[in-house]
Amino acid sequence: MYMYAIAALVNDGFAVITVSAPYEAMFTVLPTGEFLHQSEQMREVENNYPALGKLIDLRIEDLKWLLNAMVKLNAESGMLQGVLDLERIALIGHSLGGTTAAVLLDPSMDLFRAGETEWKHTPSVLVLQRDAVHFARFKELFGEEVVSKYIETEEILVRRLQGKASLIEVKEASHMSFSDLPLFEADQPLSEQTGRIHERINGMLLDVLEQNLKGR
Repeated sequence: MYMYAIAALVNDGFAVITVSAPYEAMFTVLPTGEFLHQSEQMREVENNYPALGKLIDLRIEDLKWLLNAMVKLNAESGMLQGVLDLERIALIGHSLGGTTAAVLLDPSMDLFRAGETEWKHTPSVLVLQRDAVHFARFKELFGEEVVSKYIETEEILVRRLQGKASLIEVKEASHMSFSDLPLFEADQPLSEQTGRIHERINGMLLDVLEQNLKGR
C-alpha cells in the first residue's frame, strides 16, 4: 500500500523494513500454509475506542519484536549483517500506524530500550495531516466517543511534541491519499492528483529524515 514512499526512501539510501498486521485482515495465509483468522479486537473496532487501543497494543508488541530482531539480523551472518544503523532509526506510519508511532513517543513506554539497543533520543517528528474533516461527518462515521478521544489524543500529541514536531496540512489529500490505492482507481484525474500528493509527501518526509538521521 505504500510503495510510493518505500521506493523514494530506498532510492535515497535508506534501508526500509515494512511491518504488516496480518491479524487485522479478514484472513491471512502464511508462506508455511498456516491460516490466520482476523483478531477479535479488529472485529470489535467499529465505534469502539478501547478496541482501537488493543490493536495499538498488538502493533507495539510487533515493533518490540522487530527491534530485537533487527539487533540479531545486524549481528548475524547474512545479507543484513552490518547494514542496519541501529543508532538512527525512524518509525513511519499511516492511520492506525501513525497513531502507534505517536504513542511510542510517550516517554513512559519502554520501547526505546529493546534488547541490546538503547534508544537515547526522542526524534523530531513530521506529522502530515490531510485536509480537515468535518466534525459532524467524522462523528457519523466513527461515533462520538471515538472522535472525542481522537481529538483529545491529537491535542496531547501537539502539547508533548511542542518544539520537536512539524505539523503540516497536505492540500487536496484524503485519508487514502497517503497510500498507493488511489493510483489504481479508474478515475485518471484522481490518480494524477494522488501522484502529485505523493511527491509532496515524499519531499517533506525525505527532508525530515535527511536532517534528523543523516544530519544534513
